[in-house]
Amino acid sequence: MVNVKNYSELLDALREMAAEQFCLEPVEGISFDADMRGDLEVDSLDIVEFLINLETEFDIKIPQVKAQNIKSIRDAADYISEALNIPSE
Repeated sequence: MVNVKNYSELLDALREMAAEQFCLEPVEGISFDADMRGDLEVDSLDIVEFLINLETEFDIKIPQVKAQNIKSIRDAADYISEALNIPSE
């Protein structure tokens, strides 16, 4: 399970996870607001796998309705931070 103390650490952790799963480099060049499908050219199946991995790593459930609205790393961070009450800083 990923251990983060605040929203900023969560964003960094998610960017690292996305970079590894989607084989993207350099990690620092990945924008938190980049659309995974459009900007990062990640296919739908890979995005679903990423969301499943997030559920496992953070011990949460992402309902399908919410998952459809997760388009970027920031969207994922927003959902996770709300679900786990992660402080903004």
